[in-house]
Amino acid sequence: MVDYALRRRFKFFDITPGFETPEFQSYLLGRGVPEPVIAHLRVNLGQLNKAIAQDRDLGSGFLIGHSYFCDLPAEEDAEDAYNEIVEHEIIPLLREYWYEGSQAEDWRQKLLKR
Repeated sequence: MVDYALRRRFKFFDITPGFETPEFQSYLLGRGVPEPVIAHLRVNLGQLNKAIAQDRDLGSGFLIGHSYFCDLPAEEDAEDAYNEIVEHEIIPLLREYWYEGSQAEDWRQKLLKR
């Protein structure tokens, strides 16, 4: 929670994840990221965020943002870089979110591009 004294002094606005926006897709295409990697990323991270938003213990404040993937390299390195981000940044976060059960591991299998 943000301290009320701070809230009174500053303007706040939400920035939602942009995985499904045409601008994000165009940005990645412009960087040379292959379309299959972009499609996989957009679909699977979109589904993950829907699951997070619907989780009564999490909600929309816990969504995964698109900034994790803004620096994907072009061409053949993009898939490896994507998997690296999923394995070492997204999955550890999901393990904290869902510390009980196998949800993080289930999502690991869905998110990794093979």
